[in-house]
Amino acid sequence: MPGGVDIHSHIVGPKVNAVRKMQPELSMVRSHESPISRNVRPDWRLGGNRTAPTIVDTGYKYLGLGYTTAMDAAIAPSAARAVHSELEQFPGLDAGFFTLVGNHHFLLECAARGDQAAATHFLGWLLDRCGAFAPKVVNPGGVENFKRHREGNARDLDATIDGFGTTPRAVIQLLARSAAELKLPHPLHIHCNNLGLPGNWQTTLETMRSLDGNAAHFAHIQFHSYGGAGESETAFRSQVQPLADYVNTHPEITVDVGPDEESKPIVARLEAERAAQAEAEAKRIAEVEYAARQERARRGEAAEAEEAEDSDSDSDSEDETEE
Repeated sequence: MPGGVDIHSHIVGPKVNAVRKMQPELSMVRSHESPISRNVRPDWRLGGNRTAPTIVDTGYKYLGLGYTTAMDAAIAPSAARAVHSELEQFPGLDAGFFTLVGNHHFLLECAARGDQAAATHFLGWLLDRCGAFAPKVVNPGGVENFKRHREGNARDLDATIDGFGTTPRAVIQLLARSAAELKLPHPLHIHCNNLGLPGNWQTTLETMRSLDGNAAHFAHIQFHSYGGAGESETAFRSQVQPLADYVNTHPEITVDVGPDEESKPIVARLEAERAAQAEAEAKRIAEVEYAARQERARRGEAAEAEEAEDSDSDSDSEDETEE
């Protein structure tokens, strides 16, 4: 991906650090396995793993693929300072993050009373203080409802958000307008409600329509493009076409596909090829070393034979002299 820009990644912050803490045994690697420590003696150290590589190892993986930029798409404002510290270690790439605002209490209050000016001022201040690139909403209203009771969520854009008297639709419209007024380099970054559920394409389409012409980016949209209803596996199907038609006629909307299941066999094949190449190289080195040992042994045997022959010749000469 020469010059690639990863607009939606998860490489820093509490989420990946939690994974590293939960799987410390996967983080112990031989230092010679890391591209940054090939000159370090092979000893045990805390490093990356396939589940959650360190930020340094992640950067080298991106560089190996040709990327130039990566953006982390979900950082809470309270984690911003630590994330900047992590991103300073990101080697050779531009990087940034989007800060989470879709369930922020002050913004929910602004949405409830329709205070667009206060929301815009607050959002501008928050992005500046966090050093964030853009605002991000994740399941707006649903997260707040979940915090209040175990089965809480916001399945419908017009469902009431507990304790605030507003709706996910109002929150999205408020923040999309604020991002537009602030003329941000990246618009509101949206993780829609009902991710992964049958029939969620209708929620996605209604979210797009609710923008009223304001720009927005829809994240991992393949997980929000499903037909069907309830929990029926037989009814579960793709509904990409109506969403694609809408996006193609509304240039203010952009999307990213998200992790593609079809790419996993390709990644597995590349890893298998890399392992095969490493095995072949190791075998070649072993063969070269074996040949060198054989050559040294042959030369040693030849030298011993020549020395023995010289010794026999000396003995014959002495015998002739005595006669």
